Amino acid sequence: MSRLILPLVESLIDACGDVSLSRVRIIGVQHILETTHAMFQSLYKLGLKPENVSIIGKCYSTCQEVYDEMIQDGIDVCPGSFVYSSHTSFDELYTQTIKQFLEFRVPNISKDQYDCIIVLDDGGKCISFFSDYNSNSIPVVAIEQTSSGYHAIRQKELNFPVINVARSPAKLTLEAPMIAQAAAERLYKSLQKRNLSFDNALIIGGGAIGQAIRNHLSNDMDIKIWDRNINYSDYGHLDLPDILGDFSLIIGCTGETSVPHHLHSLLSPETVLVSASSSDREFDAHHLRRKTSDGKSCYSDLEIDDLLLVNSGFPVNFDGERENIDLHLIQLTIALISAGILQAYRIAHTAEAGILPLDPSLEAGIQSEFLESQKPNN
Repeated sequence: MSRLILPLVESLIDACGDVSLSRVRIIGVQHILETTHAMFQSLYKLGLKPENVSIIGKCYSTCQEVYDEMIQDGIDVCPGSFVYSSHTSFDELYTQTIKQFLEFRVPNISKDQYDCIIVLDDGGKCISFFSDYNSNSIPVVAIEQTSSGYHAIRQKELNFPVINVARSPAKLTLEAPMIAQAAAERLYKSLQKRNLSFDNALIIGGGAIGQAIRNHLSNDMDIKIWDRNINYSDYGHLDLPDILGDFSLIIGCTGETSVPHHLHSLLSPETVLVSASSSDREFDAHHLRRKTSDGKSCYSDLEIDDLLLVNSGFPVNFDGERENIDLHLIQLTIALISAGILQAYRIAHTAEAGILPLDPSLEAGIQSEFLESQKPNN
């Protein structure tokens, strides 16, 4: 099977001939998807060794086929990438899984073998562990790629630099429409299977993803947004419990618990609940799943108490396939993460602890090339 080539990543790497990753250890959380594997394979050109990469995925964003291919390639991929319990909060279960993953690997990282450790994170849990555990015997630089992860660590006293890919302008402005498109397409599939259609919907969370999903769905239905910040909300100071029962399609985009279990009784019968963020936290989904038999798949659409929980409460745009977004589009995100890795290598021995922006020159180059590739006839 030929390997996937991501032009944005290749261009970035070709321009960084001064980087040698042969003595770099990469460890952390990543989606186990084809584009992640392609990123690492591209970084081999700069000396990265597959055996120096240890990653763990998440059950809802791990493709079995890609997992097997990474293992065959020599990458250390943790079997905990598949851990799922329908009756347990994913965040609670995954915190323990990541701790075990890191406790098994971090003590064996020797400063005689490596010049630095680059921590890749998706949710802030790896960064928190390293910040509590790190002895500073080897320079550590981390990369956080999600807004929920950024918010989880921004108040933490860090003892190493963290490159904030999550809040980079290119990611905020250009990635959100991609996620919205993927979420909308998967949502429509779920609804079509049941011959369901809606005249209106409520989006909880008026950030970049929420606004992008509204734009994507507004041609087919009337979309309202509720947000704690009244500047992003259609409801001013009105509280969420006051409007929950008015909608039969609710889309969570907060990255937090938007409808906690004590509010489930306020949902109208036959309401469809859709997450477009991270984990299964938007609707306190494990409280709903506990009312069903112990399911084995995190991709099932579950009918519970006259409610439809799409994708078991996990992000609707993941389905276990090799990739969840069009490859031509998602390469932007992968290129930004790659830029973070290159920046981490360059600053490992000089940068002070704390949260740093992604290198604006690297970001600008990626954004420019991406936008050029979107023009007709390219």
